[in-house]
Amino acid sequence: MSFFEIFWAYSDTLAESGIEGFSYFSLPHFIWLFIMAAGIVLYAFSYCKGSEVRRNNLRKGMAVFLILFEFMQIGVMALTDAPVKYYLPLHMCSLAEFMILFDALWLKGKSRMGGQILIFEFLPAAFSSLVMPTSVIYPPYNFYVIHQFLLHGGIVAYIIAEYAAGEIRPRYVGIWQAMLACYIEMFPIYFIDKAFDLNYMFLMEHWDNPLLKLLWDLSGKKGGIPYIFALSIMVIVFMHICYLIYRLIGFIQKKKSTI
Repeated sequence: MSFFEIFWAYSDTLAESGIEGFSYFSLPHFIWLFIMAAGIVLYAFSYCKGSEVRRNNLRKGMAVFLILFEFMQIGVMALTDAPVKYYLPLHMCSLAEFMILFDALWLKGKSRMGGQILIFEFLPAAFSSLVMPTSVIYPPYNFYVIHQFLLHGGIVAYIIAEYAAGEIRPRYVGIWQAMLACYIEMFPIYFIDKAFDLNYMFLMEHWDNPLLKLLWDLSGKKGGIPYIFALSIMVIVFMHICYLIYRLIGFIQKKKSTI
C-alpha cells in the first residue's frame, strides 16, 4: 500500500495487508503525547494571557474545530466504505464536544454545573484516551490516529485553559453532578448498544483496553450490569483522584501566593 492509502485506510484494510500499528508508550506514542502537551500548554497560555475577546474567540474556535473534525471523520469513513455505524458521535468524548460547544456559545458564566461536568467527567475521559488510545491498531501517521490525538488533545486543552484561568473551580459536589450526567448519558446509549449490537461508551465490551479488560474480568467476564457497575465504581474513583489533585494544586497555589 502507498503512503496515502495507508493514511486513509480503516483498520480492516490495514490488517488484510499485514500493516501493524504501534504499542502503548512506544516512541510514536511518546511523540504524539509530546506534541499534544506542547499544544495544550500553548493554548492554555494564550487563553490565560488573553483579553476576554481573545478568550471568547479561542473557546468558540476550539468548539467549532472539534465538531467539524468529528464530522470530517464520519465523512472520511463514508467515502472509504468504512463501517460508519461504529463511529457516530455517541462516545463519551464525542458528547464532550457538544458540551464544549454549549459552554462556548451559551453556558459560559451561566452554569456552574457545566464546568463541574467538564472537569470531572470529560477531562479525565479525554486524558485517558491520550494515555491509552484505541488507535494504536493503526500506523502512527494514519488519519484515525491523528483524529484521536487532536480531538482528545483539543478537549483537554479547552478544559485545562478554563481551569488555569480560574473560570472552573472544582467542588466536591461536582463529582456527583458529573456522575448524574454520566448516568443520563449512559441510559439511552445502553439501549442503542443493545438494539444495534454496538459498544458506544464501552458499555457492552472492553475492546481490549487494558483497564477495561481488568474491570471486565473482575466483574465476571460476561458484561451486563455487573460490568457497568464496575465501570461506575472506576469512574467515581477516578473523579475522587482528580478532586484530590485539584485540591493539591489549589493548596500549592495558595502557599505560593502567601510567600
